Amino acid sequence: SIASVKDNEFEVRFNPDLFQSHVTLSQTPAETAADIKLLKEAAEYLVLKQIPLMIQDFQDQSAVPVDGESLSEAMHSRGINIRYLGRVAQLLNQQSSLYYIYDIAVTEILCRSAKHVFRSYTQSVPLHLLSFSISHFLNCFLTIITSPSSEYLSDEFLSSSSSSTLTNNGPINTNSSLTNVTNSSSQKPTNKKKNKKHQQRKQNPFIRNDFLSLTSKTLWLQLTNEAKSRYNFDLNCDDIENFLEKYNVRRTCILRSFCSKTGLQLSIREYQFDLANKSTRTNNECFNEEDIINIYPLIKQVPPKPSDAYQFFTTGQQKIQQGLLREGFELISEAHNLLNNVYGPMHPEISMCLRLLARLNYIMGDYQEALYTQHK
Repeated sequence: SIASVKDNEFEVRFNPDLFQSHVTLSQTPAETAADIKLLKEAAEYLVLKQIPLMIQDFQDQSAVPVDGESLSEAMHSRGINIRYLGRVAQLLNQQSSLYYIYDIAVTEILCRSAKHVFRSYTQSVPLHLLSFSISHFLNCFLTIITSPSSEYLSDEFLSSSSSSTLTNNGPINTNSSLTNVTNSSSQKPTNKKKNKKHQQRKQNPFIRNDFLSLTSKTLWLQLTNEAKSRYNFDLNCDDIENFLEKYNVRRTCILRSFCSKTGLQLSIREYQFDLANKSTRTNNECFNEEDIINIYPLIKQVPPKPSDAYQFFTTGQQKIQQGLLREGFELISEAHNLLNNVYGPMHPEISMCLRLLARLNYIMGDYQEALYTQHK
């Protein structure tokens, strides 16, 4: 087969490190050139063939994404990587009838860009300031924060068990009064430990209070740069208000999508996002540290795929096309039983089998069984 790694069957494998400058490839230059050519051909096929076919499916309503998750599933089911989300949004913008999917795609780009910025933002934040830093990030993301306050951070450092406090100018000085609670033997660390802590404070931007200097303008500048570098899409928005004016998206939908991507768990209450309520809040802050309940881990896994069940299903479809309805019905029933054992009763593949079984029952004249199967 062409470009296959095996002679007896078709199996194509792509090298994802071909364009990584920091990766040293062990293959010969001729093999590298062949792999680069193969990878470019695959990317050209996705951009020129597969993505337009998906847009056509959206127009025919054979696939209708309702949120960012279903849009990602539609792309993955067609072999399209998320990195092409910007290209998908550009093609959707050219179709006036698909404006609602275009808004979904742009919102997905925004939330995924915010996820990457948020990860680097919280990576080096002190643990006792994590809730406050997350609430500050959400305020800058979903409201208008022009001048962040450092009074809260100073109070937190004074009330915490940390051995450092933050001055008004930004850097952290050693607080000797907090060391009285420790033993006298541990009050004087070695010079090596002092130098190590000093280097960590010098290299860590968040300990230098840079994370508190974050405003809506600086955050959205990072988001636009992230969207451009990762998805090749221009948001052209300075803050959340410009984004909401430009795209027909609700702020609560953005918050829900962002929390599901980062693992944030917030308290259930009526969040006042309206700028009309700015007089009731300080610096337009909608979130506070008490709203941050938990951060749960997000684990990605490959779902199990029952190959025997899919083989029975495809064989049953072939029998139905040949006119052998009874044999096709038995094969589809066997596929349904195997899928039920692997996935459980609630799964899209099982509903597909039940829908086909109900149709076969109706064609074969068993109307009561067809109605019962369709109700399942």
